[in-house]
Amino acid sequence: MHILHLSPEVISITCQGLEYRDLVCLRATCRALTGPATDAIRVKAWMVQIYSDCVINNVRAIGEEESIFQDYWFKDRFQHHFPQWLEGNLVDVRLDMSLDHNQKEDGLLALKHLASKLANAHIDVVGDYNVDKNEFKQLVEIVATSTPNMTFGAKIYMNGAIGIFFIPDKVTRLSIYYGRSVGDFPQFSPTSRCQVYLEILGGDTEQVLDLLHNARQNTRNLSLAKVTLKDIPLTDPLMSRLETLEFDSPKLEGCLRSTPIPPTKGITCKSMKELVTTSLEEFSYFTSPSLRDVRLVFTDRWSREGNFIGLQRLKEALERCPSLTRVKIEAREHNLDSADTEDYWRELFVCFVHLEDLEAVIINSDSPITGDCLDTDLIFLGKALPRLHTFCATDEFGHSYELGDGEIDSEYL
Repeated sequence: MHILHLSPEVISITCQGLEYRDLVCLRATCRALTGPATDAIRVKAWMVQIYSDCVINNVRAIGEEESIFQDYWFKDRFQHHFPQWLEGNLVDVRLDMSLDHNQKEDGLLALKHLASKLANAHIDVVGDYNVDKNEFKQLVEIVATSTPNMTFGAKIYMNGAIGIFFIPDKVTRLSIYYGRSVGDFPQFSPTSRCQVYLEILGGDTEQVLDLLHNARQNTRNLSLAKVTLKDIPLTDPLMSRLETLEFDSPKLEGCLRSTPIPPTKGITCKSMKELVTTSLEEFSYFTSPSLRDVRLVFTDRWSREGNFIGLQRLKEALERCPSLTRVKIEAREHNLDSADTEDYWRELFVCFVHLEDLEAVIINSDSPITGDCLDTDLIFLGKALPRLHTFCATDEFGHSYELGDGEIDSEYL
């Protein structure tokens, strides 16, 4: 298959990291890439919205620093001054859509013009684009009637019910945001391969369950890449649904504190690669043999019995995810006696020793990270974990401990 037979989005992603000489070699390898075809691969266009006017403000040839042109206004002179050399080229366009009604109308008009002028393009509709039923219908129609070689990505905020609309197969990425009212989930054709990102910011748990059920029924061939739940009560039925859907990258924000009765048991997500939570308790509910990246807020306190309440639970939670390669922790310690500070951080560092695949650890603490032997502890950790190339522990008081290439860099800023 020649590279030009691929979708514009795939070609654009492939070539973004190539320098000019690499593109010349690619042209020599693929006979289809001659003349204008080479230019098609090198062009990337960005369009942003300024004062309710749509403008291409930057078009660069990949591997070159100088812009081909800047500040090209679309609104009144679009049809008369649209650069003809762009029409046959591969172009990656970013279209910012605003919440303002007039700006949304301008954005839809610009999108319609782009779809009619550009034959080989990937267009990303981003920004605070809050759609109602009529606007969503217009957006779908523009995409559906565009040229066969176009692909689209969109980031939209659902504003109430949108009715039954089928998302065209040309949409390759779709981020959907639901506010306090959980609305409809769009329909997709059986042949769609769209990546879907869901963010649900509050709402009734039953509504969220219905939405996730509809997503499951209508996305058999799709990739539900990321799901963010914010202030959604973390009930047992919801946990079961998360386990069934096998999301790659769930993110939970304040879900447990919104839960009157916490779940009685955890879940195992075999395909989960990334997890973001706002508490250790939320993290503790998940077990994943394939988890690579975790970010969490870890709150701990020094008890009257003379032990660290959260460290053992953190260690147990990490042990259930043996494939971790990256851990980022926002550490918040309360009533941590200064005399026991060194022991505390030594115990925290030991929590990572069993993670053989670990490559990076980042810790930000609101308590001082101090101790006479912490350098030795870090060296031991580096020797125990051969793949660890980055360890950075900093606090709000200017203390910093970094491990890189087997060397320790500790300082007080």
